[in-house]
Amino acid sequence: MIDCDLSLFPRNANLNAVTNLLELLRVVLIDTADFSRAMTISLNDFEDAVQVAACAKVGAGFLITRNSKDFKNANVRTRTPDEVLSLLTTTSPRTWKS
Repeated sequence: MIDCDLSLFPRNANLNAVTNLLELLRVVLIDTADFSRAMTISLNDFEDAVQVAACAKVGAGFLITRNSKDFKNANVRTRTPDEVLSLLTTTSPRTWKS
């Protein structure tokens, strides 16, 4: 999940950024079963649990977050945005799960 105030940037820059992200990342569709699964995940924030359920659904190698501590009890690896930017500039996507 990416949270950014796109109103701060020109429309063309936003469209280019989203286009580039969609080439690298997958949008996960969630449904009732995923929300039910999230309710069984022991995290303080239900929205965090939904993100973990979405990661589990697709077998994501990691979840991008600025608050890794919020996911310490979750069964998902986290990476900070800075770590992901480093991965994007130095490695192949095939290595990102490790």
